[in-house]
Amino acid sequence: FNTGPVSYDDSMRNDSIQIDGIPTREPETYTEFSYWLPKSKYYVGFGTWIGVTIFYAAQMVEKAVGFEGDPSAYASIYTNLEGNTHRTWYNHTYIYPVAVREGYAESGPKKVSMRSDKAGNSCSGMNEIRRRKDNACGNDMNKVSWDIDGYTLSHLLKINKLPVSKETFIKIDIESYE
Repeated sequence: FNTGPVSYDDSMRNDSIQIDGIPTREPETYTEFSYWLPKSKYYVGFGTWIGVTIFYAAQMVEKAVGFEGDPSAYASIYTNLEGNTHRTWYNHTYIYPVAVREGYAESGPKKVSMRSDKAGNSCSGMNEIRRRKDNACGNDMNKVSWDIDGYTLSHLLKINKLPVSKETFIKIDIESYE
């Protein structure tokens, strides 16, 4: 694809899904990104997990902003972003430990509840999460829960000075709440 290498904490790598280079994890996502991102100036990602998609996107846009409501996943993406301070895209990539909630008001935070089989996996969500047939997200999808600040999309775009226009590519990957 059209990007360079990314550094990840080795404990987060899973060679069976290869998250860097030519990824085997969700290859359709990267095909779409490679088509749309060169036409965009800004990238916004809901559900950034450990950084796989935002780091890819950051290499093709002027500014990349990600939101991750799972505190454990946020710790991972923060660590991974700090491992890339030597990359040119580091200085225009921003991540926040918040959720994107419903509504239009540009007011402050509102607590939202999230749940998952375990904190830090890529399957956390705000509603009760349904089991997947492939059991990829664990056996007890709603076992762990936590509360986190949630902001409306309009508020998050405004504070990050991102336009609501065709220049802004928005990726939504928030299990069971899209």
